[in-house]
Amino acid sequence: MPPATPPNSQYHSGLDVKLTSFDDLTDDQKKRCDDLIVKLGRANLTNDIPDDATRKGLWDRVFTGWDTDDKITPPSDKPRDRVAEDSQLHIGHLNTDLPGKKGNVSAVRKAGARAFIKPNVTWDGYGVLYNLVDKNGAGVPTSSVIFDDAVTPQQARVLVSAQWDRNESNRIGAWNIDLVVFWARHRLVNSIEAGECKDGTTASQRANGRVKPALRARIAEHHDQLVQLRQISTIIQKMQEIVDDMTAMAASGKARVTLHSLKRAI
Repeated sequence: MPPATPPNSQYHSGLDVKLTSFDDLTDDQKKRCDDLIVKLGRANLTNDIPDDATRKGLWDRVFTGWDTDDKITPPSDKPRDRVAEDSQLHIGHLNTDLPGKKGNVSAVRKAGARAFIKPNVTWDGYGVLYNLVDKNGAGVPTSSVIFDDAVTPQQARVLVSAQWDRNESNRIGAWNIDLVVFWARHRLVNSIEAGECKDGTTASQRANGRVKPALRARIAEHHDQLVQLRQISTIIQKMQEIVDDMTAMAASGKARVTLHSLKRAI
């Protein structure tokens, strides 16, 4: 059985230099993860491009609670699962009992139990369905829900959409960042092992006769592990673009021509 990895307080990387901040990096090292900035921007819908600000933002995260003398801890295998609190919003209560198939009425479906609204993104990412549900996420009829005085159905959709976007950004976006930070730390350590240093010296010059530690195994970066963030605000913007195109086509008469052409083709 291999020996256990020592805790961070007892761990030493064996590198010849210790980098602790963005300012310790060479210009080449600062640009070493430019491709990851682009990929992360696409996955997290920020559309970031490599520049001084985004580079510093990434490397500041890399050096948060870590330096090159510390071990590199991988993130979790996947984002945490979405829970009811992420997607459901309390908006009112049930006005009647809702029995199950066997006639029994669970506590969450009794008259007076809390009712929630929950968005569901369609499979193609071009639509959002807003369902009324009980505490456990099971659907309830609209006629069985009384909205709180301070909330209209339209306001409920707005509020739950904002909640979804915020929680998905925390759930998916933060995990994507953790994964990119993990890759960036490995790239940085690899660059140090290859001999890069801000003072221009080489690894052999810094060794001063000491035996240089063997290069550690390179990790495989699987960029398809990044999870595409889906935001309701973005989906609604796409839907609005479709409406705008339809309106423009109708105004120009192209929609009628297209429909006429389809009828002739049939």
